[in-house]
Amino acid sequence: VSNSNLITHQLRLHVTPTESIGTGLIFYRFLLDRPEAQGPEVTSDDIGFEADWYMDWKVNDNFTFSFVGAYLNPGDAVQQAFDRTKSFAYGMISLAYSY
Repeated sequence: VSNSNLITHQLRLHVTPTESIGTGLIFYRFLLDRPEAQGPEVTSDDIGFEADWYMDWKVNDNFTFSFVGAYLNPGDAVQQAFDRTKSFAYGMISLAYSY
C-alpha cells in the first residue's frame, strides 16, 4: 500500500500447518501524513483499521486455491472527507494454474 500522503503500519502473522496450506492474518493501520492535503474539512489523520485473513491451498503441483476475507473500519478522516461511516468488507476466491 503506497501513497504520498499515507502512513501504513502492518502486522502480519503467517503459519504453514501443512505443506499444502499456508494461512494468516494481516492487520493494517492507515493514517494520513498531512490531513490538510485532503481539504479543509479533514482534521483527523485516522483513515482506518483493516484486518485480512488469507489462506493458500496448493492442491497439486499445478493448482492453488486462494481465499481472502477483509474488513476495514473507517476512521474519522474518511467520515470527514466522504461522510462514510459504514465498514467495508469483502471476500475473494481465486484459482491459480502454474506450469
